Amino acid sequence: MPEDLTALVDQALAGLGDVPGIVLDFRANRGGGYDRDQLLGRFVPPGETFGAEASAGPNPYGGPLVLLADAATISAGETIVGELAEEGRAYLIGPGPTHGASGSKMLVEPPSKLFEVRIVVASNKQRFNGGRGVEGIGIPPHEVVVYDPKQLAAGVDPCIARAVELLAKPLPKAHVRYVPPASR
Repeated sequence: MPEDLTALVDQALAGLGDVPGIVLDFRANRGGGYDRDQLLGRFVPPGETFGAEASAGPNPYGGPLVLLADAATISAGETIVGELAEEGRAYLIGPGPTHGASGSKMLVEPPSKLFEVRIVVASNKQRFNGGRGVEGIGIPPHEVVVYDPKQLAAGVDPCIARAVELLAKPLPKAHVRYVPPASR
């Protein structure tokens, strides 16, 4: 996640116009850092709140969201995916759970200095997965979308194709409790 993530999201949202939904692709996202309240607030309509999140930014988006994640989604990438999916703001799809390494890490260097090891010292989001956290578990998708070699060879990304299908109708209420303003 780049340091100027919220500015980049603002720029992207400003150029969207009236769209029926957004697909946020977090596959192979290696994490980094982000301002949680500011980023989540970009997906709450102007003047509204969703859970504890207040609208933020010049062009907040209030429509449907589908998230894509996979086993290469790690650290802050899986934290934001978990926040949006577990809070019921977005529908998460992918071939399986995220990596399962979203905790605070400490770098340990042995006396030989031949290598370094990152060790998880505190788990982020212990409330995820029914209180089991993220470490070693990951964030499971609401819906598993299997990669089909034939589709991939034909240039079709099964996750993108499924996300487009999902956005053509209301997202499953069992997982997405957020109702966009236009649907109220």
